Amino acid sequence: MSRKFRLTFRKKIMGLAVLLLLVIAAVCGRQALYRGAVKGWRYAFGRPGRYQPLIAAAAERHGVDSRLIYAVIAKESGFNADSIGGVGEIGLMQIRPNTAAADWAQAHGVAVPVPGVLFNPELNIEIGTWYLARAIQRWRQYDHGLELALCQYNAGESKAREWSPDTYDGELKPISYPTTRQYVGEIMKHYRKLKEN
Repeated sequence: MSRKFRLTFRKKIMGLAVLLLLVIAAVCGRQALYRGAVKGWRYAFGRPGRYQPLIAAAAERHGVDSRLIYAVIAKESGFNADSIGGVGEIGLMQIRPNTAAADWAQAHGVAVPVPGVLFNPELNIEIGTWYLARAIQRWRQYDHGLELALCQYNAGESKAREWSPDTYDGELKPISYPTTRQYVGEIMKHYRKLKEN
């Protein structure tokens, strides 16, 4: 094999590898764009309305503003009832079987629902709303009680305690988890917009 042939062969292989990488990047980017567009389309054209009666009933049962539940579901799952989170969160309100579902089951004296059952929108919204209502009740005396309840929903009660102010009317301490800080900010922004409309 001559040296000239080997160099030409290497250039062709490199060219094909670069072309293959570009094709993979284009396909992945297109799929991500498509998923984002579909999620946005579903939300924009009323898919959340499908769950309105379930949200309204659970919100009334637990004394939570239904608009807050909408904002939480929009952030948690984008109204995708089949959504699965990175650490096993399930469904519309991203219920964790070993925390929210277990606490709900214990409070109601029933068996912990198996994970597959948590995809049921009615049960998922019921457990998620109950869990959030309990957190709201826990922080009700604080001026920033809603934000603390959302911190608890996202990161747990012990973390919410770390971020709670020293006095009921004080400012929240800095939320040390960037994802929780963003989570609370986005939900509160969406919730305020829903209240304005």
